[in-house]
Amino acid sequence: MAAFAFFGGVPAFLVVDNLKPGVLRPDRYDPQLNRGYAELAAHYGVLIDPCRVAHPKDKPRVERPMPYIRDSFFAGRTFISVTEINEAAEKWCLSVAAERIQGTTRQRPWALFQQVEASVLRPRPHVEDVDGVPDPGGDDADQ
Repeated sequence: MAAFAFFGGVPAFLVVDNLKPGVLRPDRYDPQLNRGYAELAAHYGVLIDPCRVAHPKDKPRVERPMPYIRDSFFAGRTFISVTEINEAAEKWCLSVAAERIQGTTRQRPWALFQQVEASVLRPRPHVEDVDGVPDPGGDDADQ
């Protein structure tokens, strides 16, 4: 949910790893998802497409940046709360990671996202209340 808020919308589908708590039974055509995972996907109108088991090339390039994140964001820093990490990570994402020249595309990631991907995201649905915590947003919150 925080990622959808950060990017300002919801994609049509998410390619995810076969995380055991989320994907109960992997299947190429009809995976069985954890109930909460499936309900979240239904609420946001997003298709969850788990990668095939033992096919690492199916996975998007999400694990490759981990050494960069570890060395650039976490190195030499300590945090006392998850809130502090999240706030620092968002600032770092926008001011450091988003502004670097990415190796494969040779472009700045945030600029490329704005030019190509942002326009195809769908609005986030409004959530009245989840577990007693009001949702601060949803793209139709002002309606």
